[in-house]
Amino acid sequence: MKIKDLSSLKSFFKTIKTPILGASVYGFERLGPEEFFSDYQLLSLYQSKETDLIKKDLPIFCLEEKIGKRIRPRNASSLLCHPETQKYLRNFKNPTILLYKSSRRIEELSRKLNFNIAISPSHFGKQLFEDKIKFREIAQKIGVPPTPGRTISFSFLKNSSFSSLKEEFGFPFVLQHPRRGGGKGTFFIKDEEDLKIAKKTLANPPTQKVIAAKFVKGPTPSITGCITRFGVLSTRPQYQICDVPILYQRPDGAGLFCGHDWSASVFSQKILKEAKEIVEKVGNYFKSQGYKGIFGLDFILDEKEQKLYLTECNPRLLGSMPTLHMVQIANGESPIIAFHLLEFLSIPYDIDIQKINNLMWQKKEGAQMFLHNHLQSKATQEGELEPGAYKVQSAKYKMQNNNLRFKSELQFIRSGYKFCHLQAKNEFLLTDGIQKKGTKLQPFQRLCRVVAKKRVLDESLKDLLPETKEFINLISENLKLVSTTKF
Repeated sequence: MKIKDLSSLKSFFKTIKTPILGASVYGFERLGPEEFFSDYQLLSLYQSKETDLIKKDLPIFCLEEKIGKRIRPRNASSLLCHPETQKYLRNFKNPTILLYKSSRRIEELSRKLNFNIAISPSHFGKQLFEDKIKFREIAQKIGVPPTPGRTISFSFLKNSSFSSLKEEFGFPFVLQHPRRGGGKGTFFIKDEEDLKIAKKTLANPPTQKVIAAKFVKGPTPSITGCITRFGVLSTRPQYQICDVPILYQRPDGAGLFCGHDWSASVFSQKILKEAKEIVEKVGNYFKSQGYKGIFGLDFILDEKEQKLYLTECNPRLLGSMPTLHMVQIANGESPIIAFHLLEFLSIPYDIDIQKINNLMWQKKEGAQMFLHNHLQSKATQEGELEPGAYKVQSAKYKMQNNNLRFKSELQFIRSGYKFCHLQAKNEFLLTDGIQKKGTKLQPFQRLCRVVAKKRVLDESLKDLLPETKEFINLISENLKLVSTTKF
C-alpha cells in the first residue's frame, strides 16, 4: 500500500501491531498520533486540568496521579525512570515511545527495559546539530547562508569594547550562546549596558566561544523537516511569535519564543522556493550523518533584501507540536509526525513523497501562544480557569456620571483541549498544563497554551492584534498570580 494522503495513512496504520506511546511532562504535548493510530496511548509526568478530558478519548498513564505527588526535574527522564512507570510499561511487548528528545539516561533505560525510542540519538543534539557554532559551520559547508558574522572567543568578547564590536558588526549587533535555545542565549546589543549584561550572562555558565553577528531586521520564520528513507518531507514555513511581553518576559535573552502563527504566514514564491531548497540541503546532509525523523530550522527573513538567513537547528520534536499536527489534520494533510514514527518502527512502508510534500506545503490557518509567569519571581496561582473554548464579551459594569460602562470578560463556551474543539474564529482554546487554584509556580514557568483558528499577529509580525492582547490580559487577570518569596 502506497501512502499518498490522510486516508491511505490511516489504512496503513491499521496494520501496525507495535504498541506506540507518547511520553511528556503533560499529556497534551504528545498528542497527534491518535488521529491516525487508534491504539495510541500517553504517558505523562504531571496531571493538569485537561488530563480528565484527554482520558475520555484515549488511555493516559499519569505518574503524578498514580503516586499522589510531583517529582523533579520536569522531563521525560523523570517519568520513564520511575518504578511505577516501568511497572506500567511491562504491560507492553517491545513498545515504541515517542519523546521530545533523547538523552543518554533514556537510551540506557531503553536497552535495559526493551523499548524503542522514536527519536534520533542524543549525540545529534547539543554536542552537534543543536550547537549554533557547529551548525553554522555545517550551513556554510553545504552552501546555506547563516546571518553575517563570525565565531569569536569569549576572552576576545570580554576584552572588547562596545565601540570596537559596533565597528566590526554594525549597530545594533547580536551575540549568541552556542547551546542555549528559545532566545535565552541571544542578546541584541544596542548600547554599553546591553553589552555588559550579555557578557555577564554568557559567562555563567562559561562558554569558550560565542557568535557575533549583524542584526538583521525582519520576522523569524521556521520550518519543519522530516528525513525519511524516501527523501526529505517538510511543511510550509510558519512565523514564530517572539518577544511579546504579555506572553513571556525575562531580563536575559532576546527573541524569546512565544508561539506560532500559521494564518499570518504569507510568503512570496521566491522565499518559499528558497526555504524548500534550504530544508532539502540540510535534510540531505543530516541523512548522510545517520540522522532520521523530524528536525526544525529557524530563520531571520531580511525584510529589506527579502532573503532568508539560517540561524539555528532543533534536531528533535518541536515547540510547534502537537498544534502543527492538529492544524495539518484540519487542513486535510497527513501529519508529519506519522512519517517520523514510520522511520522508527522498523517496518516496510511506501509513500508518494511528492504528493505528500505538495499537501504539506498548503497554506494553513491557526495560531498558538504560550503564556508564562509574568511576575519574574516565584508565584502562587490564586485563580482558576477550565480547559476549553472561550471568547471575550462586554458585560455591563456600572453607572458612572449617568453613563453605563462596560467591562470585557471571559465567556466560557465549551470544554475542550485540542484544535478541533474550536468552532468559530472569535474563539480561543485554553489547554496544555492548566493548573488548579493554589498551584506554586517557578519564575518564568509556562502556564498554558492558547490556540486560535485565526491570525493573532499584527501587520508588524512582532506584536499581537489588540483583540488577542485583550484575551491574554483577561487570562492573566483570572489566574491571579501573586508573587511569593518562598513556598
